[in-house]
Amino acid sequence: DTGDGDSIVSIEVPQRGRSSTCPRDSGDATPWVSPDGRRMFFRALPLDSGCQPIDAATTDLFVVPLVPETGAAAQPAVELTTLNEIGTTETDPSLSLDFCALYFASDRDSPGSSDFKLYRASRR
Repeated sequence: DTGDGDSIVSIEVPQRGRSSTCPRDSGDATPWVSPDGRRMFFRALPLDSGCQPIDAATTDLFVVPLVPETGAAAQPAVELTTLNEIGTTETDPSLSLDFCALYFASDRDSPGSSDFKLYRASRR
């Protein structure tokens, strides 16, 4: 593909601990879209009530429902709060083939380092 039909996907992410949202930051989102095109998992900076990064050195994981026909966000993203740890970087989310587990990388055992380990979170 030449990229001539590319379009920007605008996503709203929640402010940490609030119901208000902000536009997703412009950093690398490491997006992963489910094969049916209905969900996109990605990472973004955690944001405060002023839409400013709480910690520009860390990222959290989010999921957003998509309109499969267009790839546009159907609603604001949802933070995966049970997976995100304050002060750590969670990144590169993807689902298992059966959609029952989410795999991701994190530096939670050594925050701020480049020592990332792989994690698996089972669906509840």
